[in-house]
Amino acid sequence: MGVDKLFEIKSLSKSFIKGKTEVSIFSNLNMDINQGDFLAIMGPSGSGKTTLLNLIGGIDKPTQGTVLYRGRQYHDTTEAELSAWRAQHVGFVFQSFNLMPMLSAAGNVELPLLLRQLTRSQRREKVMAALELVGLVDRKGHKPNEMSGGQNQRVAVARAIVGDPDILLCDEPTGNLDRETATQVLDILRLLNQEFKKTIIMVTHDPLAAQYAKHRVELDKGMIVNKEVVVAKDAVVTQEATAIKEDTAGMSGELVAEKGVVT
Repeated sequence: MGVDKLFEIKSLSKSFIKGKTEVSIFSNLNMDINQGDFLAIMGPSGSGKTTLLNLIGGIDKPTQGTVLYRGRQYHDTTEAELSAWRAQHVGFVFQSFNLMPMLSAAGNVELPLLLRQLTRSQRREKVMAALELVGLVDRKGHKPNEMSGGQNQRVAVARAIVGDPDILLCDEPTGNLDRETATQVLDILRLLNQEFKKTIIMVTHDPLAAQYAKHRVELDKGMIVNKEVVVAKDAVVTQEATAIKEDTAGMSGELVAEKGVVT
């Protein structure tokens, strides 16, 4: 069986103008990302990691070159078409959580569903399923300032998956977390990759996070300087993450109707 290429990055270049000088972030970058991969993108600050993630996610556009999704160029579409593509296929997880402070955990998770033609009860069902997957149903009414950093990041993961995207783009998801709470979040990402077949592309400086990936790419000065298959070190699976996995046993591929997330 052949490998299913999800993204093909071809001769990709990105630069910007600073004053009268053109500054190159990277030039002639080439790589493939396969469906079902868990890829860690690493490298020093300024190496282009987040820029590459933004280009893959359609948030930014390349100066030259192409990014293909399932063989299709998507950066040359209209902004409305690009937004629709992101809404259908991509979930984002950021280092700083980006939660709305005045909304509860459930309200934050619900946000991506508000533009969909769903009833209130359908939205609630999907929100509760996503919160259950990350182990936070009991915090559904709590606002961000009433939760820990790890809980806020798990809410952010629930928000990213509530629409059942096939891709998760994670920018330093453990950057603001201690080791214990980082492990909880990483256990959930591993579960989403292994049990629900989500493709995860993660920018990270964290060696612990990198151990969870299947492949690792290192950027430096705008170039790929290292590619490797990760021999995953067994992660410390928390009791809470184990309970989540047991509760979702048998829910392979998609988050099925019993748990309320879209199929």
